[in-house]
Amino acid sequence: MRTRIGFLAGATLAALLVVGALSVASGSPRSHPRMWGLQPGVAPHKAAVPHAEGTTQLVLFTRHEHAVDVDEPPAGFSQGDESSVSAGLWSPAGQRVGLLDAAGTITTVNQQAHVARVQFTFTATVRGSQITATGILIGSDAVHGFDAAVTGGTGKYRGTEGEVHVQFLANNSSRFTYQLAS
Repeated sequence: MRTRIGFLAGATLAALLVVGALSVASGSPRSHPRMWGLQPGVAPHKAAVPHAEGTTQLVLFTRHEHAVDVDEPPAGFSQGDESSVSAGLWSPAGQRVGLLDAAGTITTVNQQAHVARVQFTFTATVRGSQITATGILIGSDAVHGFDAAVTGGTGKYRGTEGEVHVQFLANNSSRFTYQLAS
């Protein structure tokens, strides 16, 4: 769980995912995506960016995600292991707008098939208001992201519902595309 992944295997959840060649414990810069909470050879299934008529789209980016993994018994990458991720949030224009906090737990691991499931809950704090989402990152030998349900918000986002697509990018970064309805 503390090794690099050639993408779609790490988070994860942190995720995010979660973002290629995972070395979560080291926090070293990476040139390819790192998946939140997943180990090498396990990659998130492809997820499409949600599009819903009558919703507001909010796009945010993380930079320099910091992740910490906890290896619960039994030793090694297994069910019950946990991952937490934190990062600054940036607008598409490059302005710092907030923080991301994410926590995930591995719920299923199939080492032989290189498949894992990680349940993530994450909160984007944007200019003092929060948007919280929960989703399952399904790791396999596929693409770089997952979708999550927006479960609530505070301040400007109170009463908000919708979906968010998390896409893992290079250099410990992720893109969050929210489709929000109030």
